[in-house]
Amino acid sequence: MIKMAQNSIFRVTLGFFIILLLSCQKPSTTDVERGVQTNKKNVTQPSAEKHANSQAIQQPIIIISPTDGSHVCMQAMVRGTISDSNLQVFVLIHPMATDRFWVQPLPERGSNWHTYCFFGEPNRGIGEPFEIIAVASRNRNLFRRGDTLPSPLPDNPHILIRSSPIRVTRDPCLHS
Repeated sequence: MIKMAQNSIFRVTLGFFIILLLSCQKPSTTDVERGVQTNKKNVTQPSAEKHANSQAIQQPIIIISPTDGSHVCMQAMVRGTISDSNLQVFVLIHPMATDRFWVQPLPERGSNWHTYCFFGEPNRGIGEPFEIIAVASRNRNLFRRGDTLPSPLPDNPHILIRSSPIRVTRDPCLHS
């Protein structure tokens, strides 16, 4: 139990360090001209041409846990950070065997966010890969829990930032 708490503290501290480090870096001229920031790990920014009128902001959103390649139970906590705590985070789960994302319960607004997410059903999804993406918007009502979205996720001028995808595999946990 103590080791799990230490791991959680380490991950949160590491997340803050990464955000601090990334906020000090400047994109290259070539990247700025293209409207893309490629030096921020775990962040995908829309191009300036596509969202010139969307008032896109250059703030990162990062999924801290679970980590890429890890295993999860049917219900698992997803944690992350966002540098603009005024934005609403939406966590999307994509069963890789489908062409849809499922919107998960909304995390409370804040720079450190978390929510319990669902990876399949009791007898469906065991051993299968899932993708997790976090997106953020000023519009708290953009999506509701249970909404489905197409995969790949289409451009949406209301989605200001999105994380890089995290891939996990569902385990057959006894107490999901």
